[in-house]
Amino acid sequence: MEAIVKNEYPCAQKDAYSVLETAWGNYATHIAPFTNYKPSKYILALAATAKLRIKAARELPDFQARSGLAEELKIMVGQKATLCLNDFQLLKGYIDEAFKGDNIALRKPNYEEAGQLYYREAAQNDWESVQSLGDSMKGYIDSKLAVLTTDGAMPGTFEGEVEGRRLLFEEKYAAFKAAEQTQVATAEKVTATNACYREGMDMMKDGQRVFVNDPDIKSLFVFASLLDMINPKVAGIKGRLQDSVTNVNLTGATGTFTPEGEPAIITETDENGEYAVLRLRAGTYQVKWVLAGYIILEDTVVIELQTVKTKNYKLVANP
Repeated sequence: MEAIVKNEYPCAQKDAYSVLETAWGNYATHIAPFTNYKPSKYILALAATAKLRIKAARELPDFQARSGLAEELKIMVGQKATLCLNDFQLLKGYIDEAFKGDNIALRKPNYEEAGQLYYREAAQNDWESVQSLGDSMKGYIDSKLAVLTTDGAMPGTFEGEVEGRRLLFEEKYAAFKAAEQTQVATAEKVTATNACYREGMDMMKDGQRVFVNDPDIKSLFVFASLLDMINPKVAGIKGRLQDSVTNVNLTGATGTFTPEGEPAIITETDENGEYAVLRLRAGTYQVKWVLAGYIILEDTVVIELQTVKTKNYKLVANP
């Protein structure tokens, strides 16, 4: 398993990009003192290349892009699994036809050889069991082809149709599992953003040294000051959503904050399971969190003037 990469930047990714781009813009505006300080390092082109790296990090696929693909593939896998389950029922019909009269007792062991023991779990969306069911059907039909096509009245085309649908299921299932492996891609984006953050902070620390006697310009190279400018602390609510059992951060959950008599304000948790809804008026809000695979959570919160309330939530997975 890939090691989990933690973000080094003290804010949401989108805010980190904005702060870093602003800082490099400030650098370009005040480049002369930087160049005087470290001539071989601080050249005008440095800002352009740093911004390109920020742009590249920003454009890496995030969780939402990957989870959207995974959701599409999940639907396709379910459709292909249903076809495999249907094939098994048809195969049982050919077994019934082949083993009747004095041979009726042979139906049960033939069902099991064909994959009956995998069917129950497969029918409950256990896709590993669907895969095993498909493998069993293939092996069974190969070994009993003669009796199925003669005594069982199975058409000669059925074997190829079953194999084709089995392979389509495996193809979509493999693609779904690959799309579900979001951790590596998430790590790639966080790693790239961390690198941009370190580069930007290195420049900003030098900016604070260069402008130590000019507090107004010095503040243009303080990460926290730029973050407050971009995302000012006003009345609002922020926090994190996690799985109630595993404490895994939940990305892509949709939250609605509805003040009395007014339209709902909608937000989503980011790649770290965090959310923030700012610039709210004081008052009482009805809160609802929705995420596929989890029970809907509802709550009531009171937002006070000139405060940013921290409220963390735990979502319970569907039974």
